[in-house]
Amino acid sequence: ESFDEHHYLLLLLYPSFAFFFTSLRLRQCRKVFNTGDSRTAKDSLQFLVQWLHRFPKYNRREIYITGESYAGHYVPQLAREIMHYNKRSKNPINLKGIMVGNAVTDNHYDNLGTVPYWWSHAMISDRTYHQLVNTCEFSRQEESDECETVYSYAMEKEFSSIDQYNIYAPPCNKSSDGCVSLIFPTPY
Repeated sequence: ESFDEHHYLLLLLYPSFAFFFTSLRLRQCRKVFNTGDSRTAKDSLQFLVQWLHRFPKYNRREIYITGESYAGHYVPQLAREIMHYNKRSKNPINLKGIMVGNAVTDNHYDNLGTVPYWWSHAMISDRTYHQLVNTCEFSRQEESDECETVYSYAMEKEFSSIDQYNIYAPPCNKSSDGCVSLIFPTPY
């Protein structure tokens, strides 16, 4: 019995136009492309509805929505859209659950926990910890220049080779070609 005999995975990469923001300013992009979390949830629901219509053999299958990082915003929003859709639909979507890893949910609480985590795991010095606590507000979308400078110093100088999401893994080194390689060679 193999995984693909009984389970299916549908990947939907979003938000739409996520990689278009390099040449236009964000405000211009939002006007041109009508983007945002609410729009992403509505577009994703329409995609799912149309996909299930096109492939009806999947209509009754259990659906789990997953994601990481900013999915802390758009996964619950898509789940809410599905629940609203199900109230008025003759063919409800069989949403069974959501899962979000390392979710971005709220700037204040997400950012507030980062600095004590770094400090309590000896990733930053006492001095840098106190500078961050005293200069950063943790609730703003954009921090002050002084806060950004101390953040950059911490990440680039104090723990640049440590993956803050997996601090117990072997250190990694980014090469000039952008590839990541282990500093400690593997035994093979």
